[in-house]
Amino acid sequence: MRKIMELNLFSKGIFAVRAYWGNVVKHNIAPYTPTLYLAHADTHNKQNRKWHRRSITNCYCRACDTLMIIPGAIDNLLYNKSVTCPVCGREHQISNVLITEDSSSPMPLYIRASLIEFKSYIRLKFSYDAIILGENVYSDFNENFKVIEQFDFHYTEKRVVWERCINDTKEIREIGFYSDLLNPLQTVLNFIPYSIVDKKGKRMSELMTYLRNYLTEKMQEQGYSKRKMFFYAPKSKMTERNLLYIARKVRFWDESETSDFYKLDSYNLSIAIKKLDLPDLTEQERNLSLLIQKGETYLDAFLETFSLPNNRLVRKNLNYSSVYPMKNALSLNNGVLASTLVPYFSKNHNIITTICSYYKYLAKYYPQKHCSDVLHSNLRTLQDTINLFNMLTKKHLAKFESDKPHFKELHDYLSILVSKQKSNEINYHIPAHIINRLDMQLRNSTCKVLTQYSQILKAGIDLKNCAASYKNRINDNLQLVLITDDNGKAKVLLEIKNQSIVQAKLFNNRKVKTNAEYNLIVKEFALKAQLSIATEDIDMDEKVGESKLATTA
Repeated sequence: MRKIMELNLFSKGIFAVRAYWGNVVKHNIAPYTPTLYLAHADTHNKQNRKWHRRSITNCYCRACDTLMIIPGAIDNLLYNKSVTCPVCGREHQISNVLITEDSSSPMPLYIRASLIEFKSYIRLKFSYDAIILGENVYSDFNENFKVIEQFDFHYTEKRVVWERCINDTKEIREIGFYSDLLNPLQTVLNFIPYSIVDKKGKRMSELMTYLRNYLTEKMQEQGYSKRKMFFYAPKSKMTERNLLYIARKVRFWDESETSDFYKLDSYNLSIAIKKLDLPDLTEQERNLSLLIQKGETYLDAFLETFSLPNNRLVRKNLNYSSVYPMKNALSLNNGVLASTLVPYFSKNHNIITTICSYYKYLAKYYPQKHCSDVLHSNLRTLQDTINLFNMLTKKHLAKFESDKPHFKELHDYLSILVSKQKSNEINYHIPAHIINRLDMQLRNSTCKVLTQYSQILKAGIDLKNCAASYKNRINDNLQLVLITDDNGKAKVLLEIKNQSIVQAKLFNNRKVKTNAEYNLIVKEFALKAQLSIATEDIDMDEKVGESKLATTA
């Protein structure tokens, strides 16, 4: 064991005291030394952060050793860059204030950071005195107890372990995964600025730099190539994210660039992972890590974990964002096509299912259709076309193959063909409260929820659209509403999804905004039905309630 570096962060003792007669005794303090501790008290309301900041905040002033509650302290601090203790009068600058979202997390009073070398691993150790303000600062306050945190980088085993010991309670966790970002550690790193300097002039950034260089050297000694070990992260998360990034590189040394994930907060990261369609990321990463620990290369372990072939296309695009695009493209069993689609799929995940369905069902009928034309076609129209095609009976499929309609006419052709097919009646069990809310009279028009498949078929024929493709899609979250004139003639078909209008079509799939009268009627319908509008089919500039309507034929 060899101690390489040590930092003593934050100052000890009393910083300022105001006597009853008004005199103030001041002591020199090191930069970044916390003098005021703030914790959100209403932990049940964390989902609404805006409200959360305006609510009660538990406080501890080290200058006068006082516990207190200051409503709106967080907002005040962020706006004014300082907050004044109402007891002793000390003005606490924002750089000297510690803030935690979790009132039960330990907040450091004094930190000793050490970098220690062992035979097969290096340890980053933090020993600190801490406080916990608690949900109720006056009854839950826990002062000056000992905490030890350590990060063990086992570079020979490709493992990194975080351990925290509070009194007799020990918590251990394997780190170096993206799940570390989705489920953040309650670690002292959250309170340590990357630029912090101790009394002797040693910087936290220097310690981190030494750690990166040390691990790079050790990995090279084992035959690995030198890897980039630095990235830019949000300033407030620099220390924590940098360390987690280093942990990941030790675990997955030969992985391509990964820093982009570490620049995201947990919310945006979860969105990014959802877009990548990686629901079992945690399990997959742990399996990948185990294979690497057993001696497999990163490449082989990754291919095995995600069931990908070892070919030039896969190796060239090997990263998390391309896993499912590649799997979908390769499922078409066309190497040339797959190599064209993978770059598109990596940037546009929303097109994967539709494009693959096209090549699975329709490409053989339209071999002259260029890939670029398909990729840049209207996605919703293409998906509706595929849905309609899959609804064809054997008889009508034969008619389709005989007629060979032009690709541009395919959607309308299939709409009519499917509408003419004989089909058993389907009654959709839409809740009564939805029907009561959506069925209404407006001006000279009737708005009615379609509750039977026969009604949908007729609407599709009357309006010459693909309403028939909704055969198996109607449910509590998706409804079709038909708007007819006073003569009962179909005029507009609305698709309502999750209480939002997502499509509003006239005859032959024209957007409703091309008809001023019905554009206004649809907006009145949305207002009375308490629906939001989530489509460009409707012109939102026209005011609801105008007396004069411009009617187009």
